Amino acid sequence: MIFSTRPILIRIDTRVLTQISELSVVNPEITLRRADRCECEQIAKVSRASRQHFLPYLPDLHSIEEDVAYFSNVVLRQSEVWCAEQHSTLVGFCAFRDRWLDHLYCLPEYVGHGAGTKLLNKAKEGQAELSLWVFQRNERAIRFYERNGFVKVSETDGSGCEEKLPDALYRWRHNGPANDFSS
Repeated sequence: MIFSTRPILIRIDTRVLTQISELSVVNPEITLRRADRCECEQIAKVSRASRQHFLPYLPDLHSIEEDVAYFSNVVLRQSEVWCAEQHSTLVGFCAFRDRWLDHLYCLPEYVGHGAGTKLLNKAKEGQAELSLWVFQRNERAIRFYERNGFVKVSETDGSGCEEKLPDALYRWRHNGPANDFSS
């Protein structure tokens, strides 16, 4: 046998590495269940931790007490809310209603372990379509939604949202392109 001592050059497309690094490892220990009203504080803490970690550019407009009141008095009353948990720890949640995904947040240390995918699939169950708003700067979330079949429908300058930051409307359709409004 002849072995070469010359180094081997391998060219790797960094876009592929990014995609590989963002693949979710589905964790069978993560389970889903309906949220309970007494969990508003935990849900608010997950939302806040995720936003602070992944969206540090967002203005902090509300206190934790205001967030808890919002989830208790608005979200849990108007939306179907599901929690992802691992070993009895709430690691993420989603809230959806009337073909809209209003919230999907996971604790930063659990992102990439399948909780978000499980929550998104729960929100899609029985839906003909599902729409959501995402900040245009939230590239990680945009890649996640696009990998899961969402298509960008429109963009705004952010003047209509509380944070006043540009956002985008994304839509998923069970059968067909998300931006085909002919059906």
